[in-house]
This record gives sequence, structure tokens and C-alpha cells, in this order.
Amino acid sequence: KYQNRRGIFESSRKKNRKNRGVSCLIGLDGCHTFAAGYDNGLVAIFDRRVCRKTKLAVSEYNVHTDFISGMDIDDSGRHLVTTSGDGTMAVYDLRKEALVARSEDDSVDEMLSVAIVKGGK
Repeated sequence: KYQNRRGIFESSRKKNRKNRGVSCLIGLDGCHTFAAGYDNGLVAIFDRRVCRKTKLAVSEYNVHTDFISGMDIDDSGRHLVTTSGDGTMAVYDLRKEALVARSEDDSVDEMLSVAIVKGGK
């Protein structure tokens, strides 16, 4: 559960309810939407306008196997980049609600942060 001033937001999938403490948060549009990364590798997108009634994520991605260590959004607000303790990085298209790319499977080293620099390249 993620609790803010207005209530509790939950993952909508029952299989993701265990070991899902929030490890990373990022605002997506500066006002209504944000992404939460969890200890179990889940990335959930919330929209406060929708969550006020349902308290559920509007979309979820479960491609990582360990905690989400970092997130960044490109300047256009279309792509979300995440890194994980499992040593992988993923890119999501938020408009299509789809995974665009994922790095190689579980690396020996952890990726602990991510930043989009130099004009998004």
C-alpha cells in the first residue's frame, strides 16, 4: 500500500500484494499522475483523478524481479525509464501502456539510479 494525504493506493493484482513496499516514486505530469516502484519489481502508474474512487493503479508493469532503484521520465512525458536491483533497465511507453525495451536478464551488478541527459539521448 502507498498512503498519501487522501488515502491508500493498492496494486490491482492479487499476486503483487506481497513484498510490495514502495522503493521509488516519480511525478509524471507535475499534477495528477505519478509512478511508484515497489520492492518486488512492480511499476504502477496512478492517476489521482481515477484513484480517488477506485484506489487502484491505472496501469502496471511487472518486468523486474527485484526492487525498483530509479525512475526518470523523458521531456515529452511519454517514456518512463526504470532501473532495478536485478541489474536490468526498462523503457515504457506511457501513452501506449507498453514495454518498449528491456536490458539483458539479471546482471551480476545492481543498477541503482537512472537519469536521462543530453536532450533525452
